[in-house]
Amino acid sequence: MEEKTRVSRLFAERTGRMSSSIIRELCKLAVRGEVVSLAGGWPNSDAFPYAFTAKAIRKYMKEKKGEVLQYGTSDGVKELREWLAGWLKEKEGIETEPDGIMISAGAQNGMDLCCRVFVNEGEVCLVELPTYFGGVGSIRFYGGVPVGVKTDDEGVVVDEVERVVEKLAGEGKRVKLMYIQPNYHNPLGVTLSEKRREKLLEVARKFDFVLMEDNPYGDLCYDGMPSKPLKSMDRDGRVVYIKSFAKVFSPGIRLAAVVAHPEVVAKMVVARQFVDCCPPTLSQYLFLEFCRSGMLERHIVKLRKFYGKRMKKMIEHIEKYFPQGIKFTRPRGGFFVFVYLPDGLDADAILEESMKGNVAFVPGKQFFVDGSGSNTLRLSFSQAPEEKMEEAIRSIGEILAKKVK
Repeated sequence: MEEKTRVSRLFAERTGRMSSSIIRELCKLAVRGEVVSLAGGWPNSDAFPYAFTAKAIRKYMKEKKGEVLQYGTSDGVKELREWLAGWLKEKEGIETEPDGIMISAGAQNGMDLCCRVFVNEGEVCLVELPTYFGGVGSIRFYGGVPVGVKTDDEGVVVDEVERVVEKLAGEGKRVKLMYIQPNYHNPLGVTLSEKRREKLLEVARKFDFVLMEDNPYGDLCYDGMPSKPLKSMDRDGRVVYIKSFAKVFSPGIRLAAVVAHPEVVAKMVVARQFVDCCPPTLSQYLFLEFCRSGMLERHIVKLRKFYGKRMKKMIEHIEKYFPQGIKFTRPRGGFFVFVYLPDGLDADAILEESMKGNVAFVPGKQFFVDGSGSNTLRLSFSQAPEEKMEEAIRSIGEILAKKVK
């Protein structure tokens, strides 16, 4: 122990900006069989394409074993980037060439590399209130200063973005980047309106900052067609679009696509050579086979039905068991419902009591960079067995009924 203490004195100062996620800690508890987890935003393992993956691995071990188990290029397998360029144009309206795509080892790796090449020590980066802590963590690690902007049922309030940027400019502070989740937001579940998307791009151009667009849930739309990403409206290369494949294939393959101006991609490719060298080769070929075979599109259709049913059930249970007057979001996609408790209630205290009944959720203040949100909580409908979800929501509702007067 003494030796460990001495070494800890040598940690880099930037490690002081790192903090463990309560969600990871709650997920550790959730592996206990008796705990019903409404906490983690993990995909349901029942939805993974097991048979396809086993077949594809056997194929590549027979046909390309030397290639798929070898190092690859830092930007990713060319055939996959070519396929994605066509798919992004057809499905999401994004005009790009393969040199405008980098395959990252998951979305978090993409966010880290984006912040690595754009964010300097002390620079202001806007984030939504609330927002996913992964993007905030990347900003903070490179010395960026996250400043929150309020949201409502239509996503981030863009007029407020402009007001905050102007206020900061008056203080001599320039905004460098904004981290944004326009589709099926984590933790809110809301979707940015089309009108606000256009206005946000105008504001970003006016004040010359980068938009880091995170879209892990964009394909999981349960009501109509998915909204097109901000990147599809980008005309001057200021949007860095990060599209995870964890939710539509598997998080274990650790793959995402980073779509940006080729100059930005080239800079990120150089940066990653000193981080992880290259994305996992076998994973890329597995996903390429998944895409080329038509499985991706068919699987997305199945996932929309699978998770859409679960979302509908959770909302029905909340309406049935939560006290009247408690507000919550009604998502069109993604994995989450966000709950607003009356002022004065503390979600941490609610969680402590809830865990006595073996029901886990995430207190909302984890997602607020300004320290607010103590009376909010996030519920995930992706993992809990359907037969246990109702009982879990009923249990939370009973606790809230005792607190709400």
